Amino acid sequence: MLQCYRERSFYAQRYRDSDIKSYVIDALDTNGPRVRLTLYLVLNTHYLPSMMKRLLGKRQALGYAIDWSQANEGQAQANFSYHVEGLPVKITGNIDLVPSGQGVAFLVSAEVICAKALFARLVEPLIAARAEKEIRADILAMQRHAEESGNACPIA
Repeated sequence: MLQCYRERSFYAQRYRDSDIKSYVIDALDTNGPRVRLTLYLVLNTHYLPSMMKRLLGKRQALGYAIDWSQANEGQAQANFSYHVEGLPVKITGNIDLVPSGQGVAFLVSAEVICAKALFARLVEPLIAARAEKEIRADILAMQRHAEESGNACPIA
C-alpha cells in the first residue's frame, strides 16, 4: 500500500497535478517497513484573503514531514506535521489506513495551532482547509498511482 510513497516519481506526478508551484524533497528514507519524508513546498496564495496576501506575497512556503509505518497488509499509520514559514502556525496529525469493504479507508485527524491569538481566527480555518485539500490530493494521487501500476486498492 505504501509503495508509491517510496518512489520519487510519485511525488513528481502528485505535485505536477496540483497548484503547488514547487517542491524539494529534503529527505526520503525508505529503509525497512517505514517511509519517512520531509518536503519543502511552495504554494500559490490565491485562496487567502487580501490582507493575508499582502502579508505573505504571492507564494507561501511550507515544511512538511510525514512518517508512515505499515502495520499489517492493507493497514498503515502516519504521523505528519506542516509548519508555515513566516507564520506562527503548525499543523500536526495522524492518518490511519484501514481495510474497509473491498478497499481502504483513510482516517485523518489533525490540529491547527496558531501561536498569535489575533491571527488565529483568520488563519486557522484557512490553513486547516488547505491542509485538508492537500491530504485529499495525496489520497487521490495514491489511488491513481496504485491503479496505474496494476495494484489497485480502492480507497473509501
